[in-house]
Amino acid sequence: MIKQVRTKSNAYSTVRYDKDGNILTPSRKRELKKAKEEPIKGPESIKIISQYPSTCSACNAKILVGTQILWNKKNKNTKHVKCSMFKIVIEKYVHKPKIYKGKDMTKDMFLLPVIPWKWTLYADSNIVSYGYTHTEEDANISANQAINQYRPFRA
Repeated sequence: MIKQVRTKSNAYSTVRYDKDGNILTPSRKRELKKAKEEPIKGPESIKIISQYPSTCSACNAKILVGTQILWNKKNKNTKHVKCSMFKIVIEKYVHKPKIYKGKDMTKDMFLLPVIPWKWTLYADSNIVSYGYTHTEEDANISANQAINQYRPFRA
């Protein structure tokens, strides 16, 4: 971004800004170029405790605040610590009417309100846990709690 700014002597000058809103001076340009070229040293991912809600890059599930996660320093992605083993699937449950001899039988029956969200936790291809909740957020919270309570892979 380029802006016209007024200097101390009331003259106008052209100033360039980077995407974060910082003024691009020649030394700042060199720093940015050097940072792109230098590889990041150390392990690719580090274990941290999340301070903000985010999304797992491996299973696309939401990560709650206070959860221990792996943060990739290179591409700034986050994922669950045990995400390679676990996969969370959250889907909306759709009630199918029961039809008998061409007539909808659910109209004559007393039915409790449907709990619309179903979550399933998989370890590799096996179902570890599942449940039903009223909101998508509750489904995500329940699935993350199930990951934390799953004994064989606990740290």
